[in-house]
Amino acid sequence: MTNEEWIEELYHLANDIGLFNEMHPKINELKKKHSDLTRVELVELAYIELKRQYEEEIVLNEQE
Repeated sequence: MTNEEWIEELYHLANDIGLFNEMHPKINELKKKHSDLTRVELVELAYIELKRQYEEEIVLNEQE
């Protein structure tokens, strides 16, 4: 799998949990904090952080 294919897959995964539109702003935010990371690493980190937030919200909603 090429880097571009992996990035596309991460965007698809984000779309599956309803966070596609949040990916680009998150990547830009992370780029400012982590200028040393590659594009692939930034996309991976953005997806990981957004997914973590998504899962935390699910847990909180289940507790209510």
